[in-house]
Amino acid sequence: HVMLDGRQKAQITLTGMNGQTVRSMLADGVQKTSINLSGLPAGNYILSVDSEGHAPARQLVTIQ
Repeated sequence: HVMLDGRQKAQITLTGMNGQTVRSMLADGVQKTSINLSGLPAGNYILSVDSEGHAPARQLVTIQ
């Protein structure tokens, strides 16, 4: 789950280590959302959350 400030839009992107975007979604007016990881191969990914008025957040995610 991704926790957000529910008053603003946030672009959530999951990127493979090769730089290719594998999942992307826009969350608008929600405080908690999920991104579907099913079907992705095991490995490391970068989860990015970019929202209005906040510094971009990045986190390494490992799918096993």
